[in-house]
Amino acid sequence: MPLCRKIVNELIAKVARVDNHPLGPILVHNNLISCTTVAERDLFWSLPEYIPRQSRKPWEGTGACISSAKEFELLPSDRHHGLPLLYAWQLTVVDNSVRNECRKSLTRWGIQNPKEFIKLIELTYITNDPQMREDLLSCAYGVASCLTEEHPTLKTMAQWMLVNIFDPDKVAITLNAVIRFAARAVVERAYMFGFITQEEVEKARPPYPTGSHFAELDSYASRNYKEGYGLGSGPIHGDLAQYVLDKGFTDFFKQQGYDSSTELIKDGVNWETYRKKF
Repeated sequence: MPLCRKIVNELIAKVARVDNHPLGPILVHNNLISCTTVAERDLFWSLPEYIPRQSRKPWEGTGACISSAKEFELLPSDRHHGLPLLYAWQLTVVDNSVRNECRKSLTRWGIQNPKEFIKLIELTYITNDPQMREDLLSCAYGVASCLTEEHPTLKTMAQWMLVNIFDPDKVAITLNAVIRFAARAVVERAYMFGFITQEEVEKARPPYPTGSHFAELDSYASRNYKEGYGLGSGPIHGDLAQYVLDKGFTDFFKQQGYDSSTELIKDGVNWETYRKKF
């Protein structure tokens, strides 16, 4: 088990519900947020729950995250700076099953504690980890979806999105589509219940200002791309080519009783060959 996880499991998590404890989750938060790069933090924090024992290194073996321990399940009474803060930082791990469990737990907790959830977002969104930001906003989307006109906290959440995501300067550098979509969903939800104005909701609707910021282009990779060899990248490759686009349109070319192992020819067009090619 990684030493940092052992410390979190056997010390930090056990005092997480004690307000202002010097060894509480805020200590972990301050140390992790101080890492200048994601890679620097990943070296000691983001390991999966199990690493095969091959080199007899101290980080090998089993090291369960707190989200896997029943005694550390989130309760309605938990404050944002307690166990929920540790759950938020577990969104940075490389194990997708852990991230999934943390997202579900944080969303359930946030629905029960929307005010505390907003405080958690305010505390943690300054992270330099794009994966953590995306998951936090996904949780916010889930929380907002369960809030109605009886929850004025929805207005507070929407206003936070307008200031921190849809400010013209900030949205221009927020290129993550999941973050934009989730933040817009929160704002639209608040507008639906009359918490914000038409002028405000329009700020969350595309098209968004681009400013002078452009995504960086790896010119070396673009010049050295060779189909099938994985060097560089074309516009459609990797996961997008292997299954994302495929799942998006394959069913449109199927007829009742269609056998995917055979080619579908319709109107003189070999659609199966077309599908494989593009």
